[in-house]
Amino acid sequence: MAAPADATNIEIVAEVQSEGGRVVDEPAEEVDLTEAGGQHGADQSASQGKEAQESSMDEEVALIEAQAAVWKRQNRTSEVWGCFRSLGKKKENDIEVEGLACIFCCKDIKTLNDVLGKQRSPRGIIMYKSTSGTGSIRKHAISSHGDIFKRMKSLETERENKKRKNIMPQKSALATTVTQFFHKKRKYKANSKQQQIFIQDLLLFIVKELQPLSIVEGPFFRQMLLRCDPNFVFPSRRRVRDVLLKELRQKVDREHVAPILKVAGSISLTFDLWMSRKTEDLFAMIAHWIGDDWAVYHRCLGLVKANHTDGSSLSNELHALLVKYNIANRVLGSTKDQGSNMQSCIKALDDIQQKSGSVHIVDSLPSLLNRFDGTCYAHLISTALSKVFTKQQQRESQIDHGFSTIKFFELKTQLQSQITYTKKSSKGRQLWNNAQEKCNESPITLITPVKTRMGSTLAMFEQCLRKRKSLHVLYTDLVEAKYQDRRLSRNQWMVVNAVCDVLKLVCIVIVKQQTRASEYWLLSDAVATMTELFINLRNEPPPLQELEEFDDEIFKEEIRELRKRVTKVVRDTIFPSVSPLISFSAGKGHTMLSLMLDPKYKSMRIVSKLINDKGRAKSVIEMYDTMLLIPLLADIAERFTSHQAGDGGVDITAVTSDGGATAPRPCDSSGSDVFAENAGELDSERIARDAAISMATQELERFRRHPVPDRKDKGFSSLQWWKGNCGMFPIVAEVSKAINGVQGTQIECERVFSIAGILTRHRRNRTSAELVDDLMFIHKNYPDEEALDALKAMKEENKTMPVYGNDFVKNMESEESLWEDLSSDKDDYARDHT
Repeated sequence: MAAPADATNIEIVAEVQSEGGRVVDEPAEEVDLTEAGGQHGADQSASQGKEAQESSMDEEVALIEAQAAVWKRQNRTSEVWGCFRSLGKKKENDIEVEGLACIFCCKDIKTLNDVLGKQRSPRGIIMYKSTSGTGSIRKHAISSHGDIFKRMKSLETERENKKRKNIMPQKSALATTVTQFFHKKRKYKANSKQQQIFIQDLLLFIVKELQPLSIVEGPFFRQMLLRCDPNFVFPSRRRVRDVLLKELRQKVDREHVAPILKVAGSISLTFDLWMSRKTEDLFAMIAHWIGDDWAVYHRCLGLVKANHTDGSSLSNELHALLVKYNIANRVLGSTKDQGSNMQSCIKALDDIQQKSGSVHIVDSLPSLLNRFDGTCYAHLISTALSKVFTKQQQRESQIDHGFSTIKFFELKTQLQSQITYTKKSSKGRQLWNNAQEKCNESPITLITPVKTRMGSTLAMFEQCLRKRKSLHVLYTDLVEAKYQDRRLSRNQWMVVNAVCDVLKLVCIVIVKQQTRASEYWLLSDAVATMTELFINLRNEPPPLQELEEFDDEIFKEEIRELRKRVTKVVRDTIFPSVSPLISFSAGKGHTMLSLMLDPKYKSMRIVSKLINDKGRAKSVIEMYDTMLLIPLLADIAERFTSHQAGDGGVDITAVTSDGGATAPRPCDSSGSDVFAENAGELDSERIARDAAISMATQELERFRRHPVPDRKDKGFSSLQWWKGNCGMFPIVAEVSKAINGVQGTQIECERVFSIAGILTRHRRNRTSAELVDDLMFIHKNYPDEEALDALKAMKEENKTMPVYGNDFVKNMESEESLWEDLSSDKDDYARDHT
């Protein structure tokens, strides 16, 4: 029989227990459900109120998102715009002002006139000027409706997480077998050797292969690596940027930059400025030298952001790096372009070093050899071409015939318009192919020159000359009448041919020399190239056969004069680079010494050919020998003999009157007469100097008489020759290593800028200058040989992966490990992608 129910108190019959086969009914505790029921009702009411509030806020969020979509069409992308609607625009003091009304606070205000008549603007009304920012708008939106924006952020995060969960596979059931239990995946610890090797290899892959940092969060990239070893722990993109890359840079600096710069001899510098896509000026500084193994070494000292591009500011950046690596007193020369700020940078650097007490002269060479202040020879050639192609020098490349004037700069513009029509228009491309087919020529796409690369302009003219027949057919027979005025006349083609025939000599010499150089131009190679070019331009250019077909003698004479003018422009531009070979110049003696100490040019035939007078050439070479080279070699010889003598009280080698060397004799320090002692010291110094000069002269003569393979041989390398013969001529080799270590061009700086352009391309144009500096420092300074050696070793051992760990899990579910790892740092992932 059921017990009676009571509204306030209910007696519940409790559990049934078994006691010795007896069933006993025991009353349970009396529970007051009034209070419990009330609490439950309150919680339920609060939960319903919270849900109603969130539902209302969701509607307000939807309003903001809809209004933000309207503003987004006007390129106003900030989320705070969604809180306002436009009331109209007006002008105040010639400045356009737009009235904005909050969609929550000002629902009754429809137009701007409803606000202008009032003395005080209602709450939520903002007069926005296009010249100002969104500060006042954001202030009202956050202060008055901040809870709505917080809700909007949380909804975005929920949608992102839901989106990611939809693509994540479900985790498999728990392991039930012994094999599965022992094959349970255990992640590597952060301080474990396997994890550290993996992190370093991951960073080097990103830096060396120029990959974006976001690749570490790519699911398929992680899946690929987790199939190899599921124990890897992937860092987030922010940790890579803020922590790991900086640690790797310090390691590269500590292991591969500072130690090798410490033992380097004479160092040369190249530096230049580059502007990124963010219009930030970046200052690149590269150190170059030839090591004891006669290999060329480069180290990127930095790609720092230059807040100011004047010479004084740049010199401060450069001096700070020289002091950091303690190489200020070992810089023998610098190579740069002809910019005025680069020239003033060197002068300001000298002033800074003098004020700070730094030695201006290189320690390893005597004081009579000053720092070499050179110009990039490639930039010099580009300057020569630009003087012919640019509008400022058009008088040098034009002819006046009767009432018509043909200007080479205008011909360049006219040809560019022809090329543009054949590339930008689909109809133009079709007609261009038809014209080439009609002329029985192989179809090609005409190149468009780069504005700042004059060599590409010359290549465009050469290509147009080869396709002259097809261009004539295109713009005479195929195109519409409005385009036919672009075609060039016979006289205009003759002008193009005449100028290109002269400038072609420039490209032939450069390409010929570049095929000899393996890595970069030594100073001797650069000087020899410019000298050969100057000699070729000094001679009378060969006549043009096509010119003889013209009947107009006046035009033919003007073409000849045009070729002479163009030749003179190029020759005058490159003359300063070869002038030290014609007459003695102590300040630019490195130019002549580089040829004298290079086995390819030691015969000095190129100098004799340049001066075109053997007697005068011999006197110039003898003057460099007497004033610079032999004193340099003598100082090096004194240091060698002093190093060999050591501190044993043995005097340096003396020289007899017949030039032979006597045995070293002990130093006598027991004399009591001061004047006799001083006289003896002076006499000893003079004898030592004479001995060093004699030793240097004899070695220099032996070096010049030593046979050298034909320098025209493409496989011949000066550095390889010195590597095998430096023991025979140790004194000459020491000076040759220092002087020819100077760069002839800025090619290494240009390589740095090319890589920086990839790092800051249009999809990564927000990369900071500091991050670019870190990436570039690691990319240029971490040796590639280590990775190649590791791959070779693994190939020999028949291994497919580095030694991250041998405890690979067989038959593992890589997808599960992938998504489990992604879920571990889902907060960072969602925040970054939100």
